[in-house]
Amino acid sequence: MKKLVILLILISVIFFAGCELTTGPDNPTLVEDLNLYPLTVGNTWTYDVYQYDYEQNKLVKDTSETIQITGIENFTYNEETLEGYSSSEGDSTYFIENETGIYKYYIQNSELVETLMIKYPYHKGESWDAGSGEGSIKWERIDSISIEEYTYSNCYVASTEVEMLGLSIKAEFYYKDNIGLVAMVAEETSSGMIMGQRILTNYSIVQN
Repeated sequence: MKKLVILLILISVIFFAGCELTTGPDNPTLVEDLNLYPLTVGNTWTYDVYQYDYEQNKLVKDTSETIQITGIENFTYNEETLEGYSSSEGDSTYFIENETGIYKYYIQNSELVETLMIKYPYHKGESWDAGSGEGSIKWERIDSISIEEYTYSNCYVASTEVEMLGLSIKAEFYYKDNIGLVAMVAEETSSGMIMGQRILTNYSIVQN
């Protein structure tokens, strides 16, 4: 159980299933001018986090987690001073948004690393290198998700696949325009078993 929790934490740190949809006016392959992770000081997201419990043979709620954009700070990356949004996710966690997308900086093996968490624009089927040895991320589709009593529609779904602790895991991240990350589902690819998930239960987005 401890190994599984570590695995799902690692997947979530990089960022924070549905049917394939046909293209058309309500499911475009290309969407620009999105705000999939609003970066304003004071923005807050609260998630319920579920992990697979082998003793109970089911998903169980593990914890609740609140993430907040706490400020704007200067930090050093590769001997260069950058300005980014700090986050309560952990010490030395920052976000920077530019025309390419949203970059996340965080501590990995005692070093600050950079990943391209979200690439703009949304282009169905496009993959990109996340950087820092984290593999590739792919825009999958526009879809809806329901977990417990929470449902979010018109989400932009990105996925990544990792091999850790002897398991092959596909993680899907559901982003909603002007809200942020609303859900994450981690599935063991060979069995289709859901190993972990998180769902947005409350949020506060500061209006500029």
